[in-house]
Amino acid sequence: MDAVGRPFIEATNGGRIEASDVTITDMGTPEHGQVTAEPAISFNPGSTGSLVRATLQRNNIGVEVSGAQGVELDGVTVSESEADGIVLNGDKGTSMANLRAEANGGNGMFVGGETSDRPITGLTTLGNKLYGLVVTQQKGAQVNGISTEADEAGGLRLNQAENVTVTDFTATDQPIGIFTHVGSTGIVLDNIRANGGRRGVVVEKSTTNLELKNSTIEGSRVAGINIGGKEIRVNSTQVSDARQPCGSSAARPTSS
Repeated sequence: MDAVGRPFIEATNGGRIEASDVTITDMGTPEHGQVTAEPAISFNPGSTGSLVRATLQRNNIGVEVSGAQGVELDGVTVSESEADGIVLNGDKGTSMANLRAEANGGNGMFVGGETSDRPITGLTTLGNKLYGLVVTQQKGAQVNGISTEADEAGGLRLNQAENVTVTDFTATDQPIGIFTHVGSTGIVLDNIRANGGRRGVVVEKSTTNLELKNSTIEGSRVAGINIGGKEIRVNSTQVSDARQPCGSSAARPTSS
């Protein structure tokens, strides 16, 4: 189970993988001297296909869609990966539904690479070592229909994100429900529900032009909202049962 050089499944340029009702376990450990390990199953640039009603467990990375076109991910559960559960990297036209990432050694899902117009949706996370979802260096991304719980670093991390809209997002018992930083700008957080945990929403000082609206933050043990950025607006948002409803080191919300 811990041997190096374990196999992996890969679709390369022009290739196609169609897999349904499958279980994939204990794959993708690197060979001696190899710098990075392989995902158990990967759709690489120029490839396509689908992964439907699939369970991936104890792999290095569960599934990676990197530069692929029109991949379908539906009913996929990824757990106990050594690193991230699901990786999307410069993919185009990926469809996502009924995804679950739990107890992975990195993030539940990591989204990066060249910006794509596909929505990031249909994900439930639980107990991952880092964040439930990370969205980095993306412009104009739409994040919706995400539910996160008890991930060790937090629910959602937005890093160098520009004009990203997050709607219908739930964070339960998270250290940080949503964290924005490293120059993120033009962020809209709409219909956010944060329950329990330490902090509901944390806006780091390098974030600019963010709006939090139509949201509910309840029972945060430290603070409901921490604001350290500039041009931050909080509208139609209820914060209750928090030790500190709203804290700010650089700005105050324009309305609440």
